[in-house]
Amino acid sequence: MIGFAALIYTLAADGFRITVLGRAMKKTASPAAGTTTLKADFYHAFADLASTSVAFVGLWLVTAGFGNGDSIAAIILGVFLACLSSRFAYQNAMELTDVISPKLVASVRRAAIDTEGVLGSDEIKMRRVGREIFVEATITLPVEISFENAHDISAQVESNIANSLASSGLDVKPRNITVHFEPTGGTDQQPEFIIEKAASRVSGVKGVHNILVSKIGKSNSVGISLHIQVNRSATLTEAHSIANAVEDSIRGRLKGAETITVHLEPLMPEISGIEPVVDGKMQNSVREIVLATRDVNKVGQVATYKAGNVLKIDVACAFNSEMTVEQIHERVSDIEKQIRAMYPGSIVTIHAEPS
Repeated sequence: MIGFAALIYTLAADGFRITVLGRAMKKTASPAAGTTTLKADFYHAFADLASTSVAFVGLWLVTAGFGNGDSIAAIILGVFLACLSSRFAYQNAMELTDVISPKLVASVRRAAIDTEGVLGSDEIKMRRVGREIFVEATITLPVEISFENAHDISAQVESNIANSLASSGLDVKPRNITVHFEPTGGTDQQPEFIIEKAASRVSGVKGVHNILVSKIGKSNSVGISLHIQVNRSATLTEAHSIANAVEDSIRGRLKGAETITVHLEPLMPEISGIEPVVDGKMQNSVREIVLATRDVNKVGQVATYKAGNVLKIDVACAFNSEMTVEQIHERVSDIEKQIRAMYPGSIVTIHAEPS
C-alpha cells in the first residue's frame, strides 16, 4: 500500500508540473515556438509522469499475481523514453540550426500564391531567431501591372502570410515579413504586348508601333512586322544591328515567331520653344506640292515654325470623304516625302479632313 501511495503522490506532482509548465509556455510563446528550456522541463515532467504511470501498472500486475508485469512495464517505459528523447533531440537540432518545418514553408507559399493577382511564388525563405520567425517571400506579378497595384498586392500577401502562420499557432510580427515582387509575362498576354515589351528592351530603340502579327497557315507559327524608331543620326549599320537585336529579343520571348520584319524610322526630336515663321514663299511652295497630289480637294492652313535648327511644317488638307484610311495614308505619306525632299530635316505633319 505504501508503494501505491508513493506512486499516486508522484503522479499528482508530475501532473501539477505539466500544468504549470504548459501555462508558462503559452504565456511566453506558442507551443510550437516556446523556449528550449521550458520545452526541456515540459518533456522531463511528461517523461516522469509516463514512467510513474507505467511503474504503477507494473506494480499492480505484480500484486495481482502476474510475475512478468514489472519486466514488461520496464520494456514499455524504455521504448517510450527513447522515442520521447529522439523527438526532443530532433526539435532542438531544428531550432539550433534555424531550420523551419517544410510544412510551414509550404503553408506560407500557399498563402502567397492564393492571393489575388499573384502568378507564382517560387522562393520562400524562413528563419527562426530566438522566439521570432522571419519570412522573406518573392512573388511574381503580371508585367503590365502598375506599381501602385503591385504594392497593394504585396501588402495583401504579407497579411495572408501572417494569418496563415497564426493559424499554425505562430504569432509573427508584420515587420518580420518581407515581400519582393518581380514582373513576369502571363500565359494569356497578347502577342502584340509581348512584342512591344521585347523590342522596347533593346538598347537604341526609341519607340515601337504598327505591330502586326499574322498566323502562318494552319501551323502555330506567326509572321511579325513592326516599326521601330531609332536615333536620326544613326548609320545604317548601327540601325541594322539594332533591328537584329530586336528580332533576337522577340524570338526569345515569343514562341512560334517564324518571320520578323523590322521597319526602321528616324526618331523625331522633341520640340520646345517653337516660334512661328512667316515665310510666304515657303508656304506657297508647300501649298503647291499638296495641291499637285492626286485626290486632294482643298488645302487649308499651312503653318511653319522653327525651334533652333528644326523646321516644323503643319498642313491641313481635304480629301474625298469616300476614300479609305489606307488610301489617305498613302497620299499623306507621299506629300510628307515631297515636302521633306524640298526642306531636308523638317518635321512634317499632315492633317487630313473629309471634303
